[in-house]
Amino acid sequence: MDAAVLTYSLEEIVAEKLRALLQQARMLDEHRWIRSRARDFNDLWRILRQFGESLVIGGFRRRLAEKCAVRAVEFEGVEDFLDARVLEHAATTWQDWLGHLVPDSPSFQLVAGELKIQLQLLLDGRD
Repeated sequence: MDAAVLTYSLEEIVAEKLRALLQQARMLDEHRWIRSRARDFNDLWRILRQFGESLVIGGFRRRLAEKCAVRAVEFEGVEDFLDARVLEHAATTWQDWLGHLVPDSPSFQLVAGELKIQLQLLLDGRD
């Protein structure tokens, strides 16, 4: 079978997931209900771990800022994506949200620690 499949680029997926983390923190500020971002943390960690070297990161920070502006969220650095409240919520829901999808999932502590380093490299990348 010959078929064309349209997909988002990995860079776009990473940007969308990062924007969602910022929105989650804003929702907490507004005392609104939030869902777990465990899958987003897992997806970001896996994408950056496996494909980080091949991502096209030139201009990424600028494009991410533009995407965030549309949803009225902003960031200065890595810590903005790792809000302690969002991390705590993801940590407590990690197994419930991932256990049935990713039976061999690593610990949240491992993912969060490595993700911080991966995000720093991504955001400090060549622009």
